[in-house]
Amino acid sequence: MTRNLNRRVEQLFPVLQPDLAKRVVDIYEIMWTDNVKTRTLDKDGDYKRVDRRGRAPLDSQEYFADQATKLADAQQNSQRPKSGAQFQPMMSPQNQPDPFTDDDGSDEA
Repeated sequence: MTRNLNRRVEQLFPVLQPDLAKRVVDIYEIMWTDNVKTRTLDKDGDYKRVDRRGRAPLDSQEYFADQATKLADAQQNSQRPKSGAQFQPMMSPQNQPDPFTDDDGSDEA
């Protein structure tokens, strides 16, 4: 695999907001404790799996995907209306349902 070493741009920036700084540190701690996909580089240039004996397996990518799913589900559930009200679309005067037929006012046959 080739690497772009000549025209690469790298940037650093401070994270000043305390809660975001803590989140960044938490993310790195999870990544550093990943023992499923982590490999270490030996002196001879070979990559070896980390020793997982006695430790519970932790796949950081799977962990973050699960956390994102849980957060999205929680946000979706908290945004649902609490009442039993149902969305009623506004219709133009030409597309009003006819109360005397089964016509719902839509253009579909």
